[in-house]
Amino acid sequence: MKNLLNLILILGLAFILTGCPPKETTPPEADGASMTLDDLDDEGELTDEQRAEDENAKDFVEQRKKLIKELAVKDLAEKKELLVKKEKVEEAKEELKQEISKVLQKRADKKAKRLFQESVADSIKEDSKLSADEIEDLIVRAAKGELSDEELKKVLMEKLGVSEEEVEKIIAKAKAENRNVQEALLAKVLEETTNLSKEEIAKAKNSGRSGRCESGRYCFDCQES
Repeated sequence: MKNLLNLILILGLAFILTGCPPKETTPPEADGASMTLDDLDDEGELTDEQRAEDENAKDFVEQRKKLIKELAVKDLAEKKELLVKKEKVEEAKEELKQEISKVLQKRADKKAKRLFQESVADSIKEDSKLSADEIEDLIVRAAKGELSDEELKKVLMEKLGVSEEEVEKIIAKAKAENRNVQEALLAKVLEETTNLSKEEIAKAKNSGRSGRCESGRYCFDCQES
């Protein structure tokens, strides 16, 4: 009996150690509701309502494209129109500027000549190195903005015999005092060619610059009638 129990115990241990043979398993059967690749390919026929929705969507997209194109064309046309208008405005402004310039040139010319006759003509020195016409020309051109500082420097040094050092001092002093360099040079010309006092020259100079802005140019707002 004891030997029989030992045998049963040994067989039981061997069975436990080796394990049970695996059972065969079969994949679960797919139910009727499962989807296949064939099902994906077959979307079915669209309903009339779905077709109508698709058509409406296509029409909406086409209308939007057409509208965007029309707006782009319209925007381009408006831009071209604005450019044309801008060019016309610029042309009109330039024409107006030229007309104003002509009017102011005439006023400046008339005013400078009147200034010369009233304040300078009778005071020209007998031994002046510049003629009355030359002095008047300088005054008129200066009033019209047609005279440069270099021209005045040349007149002072070459025709009136003023040294370059003295001319440069006049220019430096005018700049230091924030005065108009051309007016300072022209005042020196009058000092050399006329019997006018410095006060009279200053008065004539101030009369001649009536109508000028700080830039030295003439404008309607500053011009006297």
